[in-house]
Amino acid sequence: MLTPEEIAKIKAGGGELAAVAEKLEKAIAEGQMIPKSRFDEVNEAKKKFEAELENIRAEQKKLDDEKLRAQGEHEKLAQQARAELEKAKAELEREHATAEEFRKHRAARVEEMKKKMGDEWLPEYENFSLDSLGKLEAKFDDKKRGPTSPHRPGGPGAPDKTLLELTPAEREAKIAAAKAGAFQKR
Repeated sequence: MLTPEEIAKIKAGGGELAAVAEKLEKAIAEGQMIPKSRFDEVNEAKKKFEAELENIRAEQKKLDDEKLRAQGEHEKLAQQARAELEKAKAELEREHATAEEFRKHRAARVEEMKKKMGDEWLPEYENFSLDSLGKLEAKFDDKKRGPTSPHRPGGPGAPDKTLLELTPAEREAKIAAAKAGAFQKR
């Protein structure tokens, strides 16, 4: 910066330099001139803040990149979860379809048994499992057919009633028929 004496010499020389020297002197008087030490101090602070700003921007970019990577991972996990959900929904739909088919089959089986058993059907039979309905049907069929053991009345080759169950007249007729058959075979 120029000293006040140097400014006075330039003014004394006249011309354009005198006008510049006069403006310079006026700026100094009004405080518009900044000393070099102050300028250097402000300039150094500005450079320091710009460096800090650049560091903050770099750190923010790094955080944004990490966030995007994490978001990408989250998106990948979300896609996997959606795929698993779709698979579970499909499995559930198959299970519902199978259950509905079973309900229809069971209802048809119950109706079949109602018709077959007629008056012997009891309302609690509707709650029986298919296995229990099968056992009930087998017992009902056995009851309709009667006993089938050769050692029991009604079995193949066995008389309809034992001799003790026959009336005396039926017993005499059976004995006579047996004797007649025995003599014919000789």
